[in-house]
Amino acid sequence: MGTQWKRRGEVLSAVMGKSAVKGTDQIDITFQLLPEEENEQTDTDDVIRWFGYFTDKAIPIVVKAMAALGVDIQDYNWDFPRICEEGVLNGKEAILVLEEETYEGKTRTKVCFINDPNFVREQMDDGSALDFNKRMRAALMAAAPPKKGAAPAKAPPRKAAPAPVAAPKATGPEHVEGDDKCLCDACSPF
Repeated sequence: MGTQWKRRGEVLSAVMGKSAVKGTDQIDITFQLLPEEENEQTDTDDVIRWFGYFTDKAIPIVVKAMAALGVDIQDYNWDFPRICEEGVLNGKEAILVLEEETYEGKTRTKVCFINDPNFVREQMDDGSALDFNKRMRAALMAAAPPKKGAAPAKAPPRKAAPAPVAAPKATGPEHVEGDDKCLCDACSPF
């Protein structure tokens, strides 16, 4: 896997078809790559295609791509040809994760993932970030091989064992005031 980058894209068209080699059912979505800056002009040649395949393993990827484009395919009774024919996807925007790949000696850019442009991650607050940093540093330090020539890493300090709990003192019968025959610990001659 090479270097990946992201670009906004807008669907120009979507068609159903079959792959050329295996004849696998597929959806072919053509995206116009949008300018990275607001004042930048769109290059009409800056288009890219994504192929979603209808195999057991790939169907979940197609479903996620449709959701990222804002289409609930259940609303269309899972009718992908209808979605394409009615132009339901046309004009929908997404964040495309792109990557260069070389196949049979030719290098081209491909779409790896289609992500929802409205997805907002929750940013960590300072306390969460500090906690995360501590946990990751400890995990990474434990997993990292020692540097050549460096002294072995010191084991983390052990937690002190809890102090032993004393067994409760055995006590005899309770003291009975005024009883000459009291056998409590204080009165007993034994």
